[in-house]
Amino acid sequence: MIAKLVAGQVEDNQSVAFFDRNHAGNRDAGTGHPRQAGHFHQQPERCLHGVRQSDLPGDDRGRAAAPWRQGRSRGVRPGVFFANYKVDIGIFGVAGVDEDGTLLDFHEDEVAARQAILANCRRSFLVLDHSKFGRSAHVRGGRLSDVDAVFTDRPVPPSYLESLKGSTTEVHVAEGGSAA
Repeated sequence: MIAKLVAGQVEDNQSVAFFDRNHAGNRDAGTGHPRQAGHFHQQPERCLHGVRQSDLPGDDRGRAAAPWRQGRSRGVRPGVFFANYKVDIGIFGVAGVDEDGTLLDFHEDEVAARQAILANCRRSFLVLDHSKFGRSAHVRGGRLSDVDAVFTDRPVPPSYLESLKGSTTEVHVAEGGSAA
């Protein structure tokens, strides 16, 4: 499971920020951030900061989750929320990845949250399952090579690895992952 692989990369006493772009996650692949958060909640020495997609402002959902240990704060856009924290590890997903390595999402707030986490973390983890490679979405925001590590359930397709040439991005494939 991808979430377990990600959790294994976080040491005790490290702070973690994560953005749950779809809240439900991908239950089959174990990429959903609630699953990741569950792994971290079992280790209380880790401090979590998170925002769920369902908490984004707009559509009468103007809520953002404050640090998990401190409850909720209303009316804060995720990009602003995450800009207030400096954390050891930032964890986030994407709606899709273009073949040139561009990270794609469906909403500007999703991109803003990811970019704020990237700017304010010491290490960044992109978590996605194989279905995100080649999936189309219309809001651009970053590149595969911007992150420190990519965690996925199957090997990254060779054409996408081209965009990582010359970068220091690590690729981690969950146990049991095999080529499609």
